[in-house]
Amino acid sequence: QVLNDTMLRRSRILGAHSGSSPLSQAFTGSGVIFGMIDSGIDFNHPDFKDSAGNSRILYLWDQNAPSAGFAPAAYNYGREWTSTDINSNLCTHNDLALYGHGTHVAGIGAGNGLATGHHKGVAPDADIVAVALNFDSNRPMISDGVHYIFDKALQLGKPCVINISVGDYYGSHDGTDLETKLIENELIGSSGRALVGAAGNAGSIRYHTKTQVQQGDTLFTWLRNGGSQLYHWLYGDTNQVKNLRFSIGANRSNFSDLGRTVFRPYTYALNSVKTDTIRNNGNRIALVRTAGAINPSGVYELAVQIIGDTSNLLWRMETAGQGLHHAWNFSFVSSNLPTSGQIPSMSRYVKPDTLYSMVSGFQCSDEVITVSNYQNCRQYYDVKDSLRDIGIPAGNISSGSSLGPTRDERQKPDVSASGQIIFSAGVLSMLPGMISNSPKDVAQDSMHVIGGGTSAASPIVS
Repeated sequence: QVLNDTMLRRSRILGAHSGSSPLSQAFTGSGVIFGMIDSGIDFNHPDFKDSAGNSRILYLWDQNAPSAGFAPAAYNYGREWTSTDINSNLCTHNDLALYGHGTHVAGIGAGNGLATGHHKGVAPDADIVAVALNFDSNRPMISDGVHYIFDKALQLGKPCVINISVGDYYGSHDGTDLETKLIENELIGSSGRALVGAAGNAGSIRYHTKTQVQQGDTLFTWLRNGGSQLYHWLYGDTNQVKNLRFSIGANRSNFSDLGRTVFRPYTYALNSVKTDTIRNNGNRIALVRTAGAINPSGVYELAVQIIGDTSNLLWRMETAGQGLHHAWNFSFVSSNLPTSGQIPSMSRYVKPDTLYSMVSGFQCSDEVITVSNYQNCRQYYDVKDSLRDIGIPAGNISSGSSLGPTRDERQKPDVSASGQIIFSAGVLSMLPGMISNSPKDVAQDSMHVIGGGTSAASPIVS
């Protein structure tokens, strides 16, 4: 069958379910907590119920819901429901905000296929503890979710694996941020716990630069977002940046130079906010605000805010001195560039690349299993019985799967799984509209939808 059931064969899951040699027993997730931090879960889907129709979701914490006195213990936000609440039709959570992303992920990791007998997940007998993430808060929402799930597993006396198929493409990409340290505290020295995260889907996007400059030279990269304001961050170990100097410049769309700020040492805005001005013939072009910080692990961050007096300019990040830094920004200019014959300084242009394109944060930690993505299948039949051919051979690493290493050159991702073109549970209320308007995305059984990316690969490994 060219369905999600392909994943069960490709990843040799069926042999694990039956206890085939060399295994000494069957493994189906029984007695284990499958924790998930995602957009949510459709608790009404039959794949998340047992044969008696009772929910397999033991606890569900929606961080977005008004608490109304029902926030989980130790937290003062969101609302918690138990399996009793779900079975009594008291739960009001839904997974519509991000089109059922969490439901799809949960089905791959722990769906039991009871809806139609197809598209069973990897751990169909696991108990589920779910956290619907608040994506818009400045709180450490993910580390709160990790603590919540592991605490529930501890109370139940069961081992637990948490899957997190979400990520942030900005940051230092080295696992030294504070939230990652909070998450590591839940894992280091503990037994019966694992955390698995998706590597990201930016493997074909040129949003990274590694600027390594030698004494006496000056390197630069352009950024443009079409607006008049732009944010930029760069990172390096303090011993890599201590001999570097930075300047921000501006160019017109025809690449002519409008001016730049004075070159500043890396300590210029350390633990403060500094404001400089870019001028052209005495006229102000932009204000540039910079702030520098060094975290407890010795990683330097320079944050830049450009406030232009006009839009659609090219903003120029220049680096002189000796050393190196990394930067990640989706506003880097990587195409339609002039040649060095047209502009001689282009020989010193640092062109963005697709390396180091993993998400930042906890996925860069050695305590976390980070997952990339390969093609699950090439063809499938949709709900209208039409054969769909993706044209990419099964088994190939997905072109969109993010690449490592981490900024400090550690190998990541750790492992790859067959996440591209995979059917899993769909949000029930969304299925009729999808069948009518996008039948190519719905399985023949009308209860499962197609998806892909490292978000789908990660729960297989979980």
